[in-house]
Order: sequence, then structure tokens, then C-alpha cells
Amino acid sequence: VHFDSIRASRDHARIAVERGDDNAAAWEAMADWYALHQAWPEAANLYDRAARAGGRPAPLAHGRALWAAGRRDEAAPLLRQAVEDRSATAVHVQLLLAAP
Repeated sequence: VHFDSIRASRDHARIAVERGDDNAAAWEAMADWYALHQAWPEAANLYDRAARAGGRPAPLAHGRALWAAGRRDEAAPLLRQAVEDRSATAVHVQLLLAAP
């Protein structure tokens, strides 16, 4: 994904959120922006918000953000789902889940 397209999505999402829209796509776009900048707690919270708003954030992106934010118990099912949908390899997920 190109940096400029993520920034444009983030800008549109911010406008929707500032208007008070509980738009799952807007929350997910903002989460993608924070994940790009490795602001993991913020990204994880925004992916959670997207899911609560009826969205279906990508399991790998959501799981990775949760894992990096230290919320590993919540991340594990999403990371396993990423293996099932083939967006992550089993080896990658096993290494993450086994990490201290």
C-alpha cells in the first residue's frame, strides 16, 4: 500500500470521526496509519473500535497490533485466523506466539 494513499485515507477518516460518524472503515483507516508508524497501542484500539462499529479489520493487521501492544491473549485468535485465511504463514504466527 502506498504511503500517500494511506495518508489520504487517514485524512478522510479523521474528517468522518470529527463529524461523529461511527464509521468502521474510517476507524480502520486510522488504525492502518498508526500501525504504519508503529504506534501499536493506538492502532490496536482503533482496530477494536472498527470491529465494534461493525467492521472486519484484517486479522493479521489487527492481531499484529494487539500483539505488539502487549495484548497477546487477544492477538492469538486473530493471528491464527490470519493463518487460516492465508494472510500469514503458520511459521510466522508460531514464532510470534512463542516469543517471550
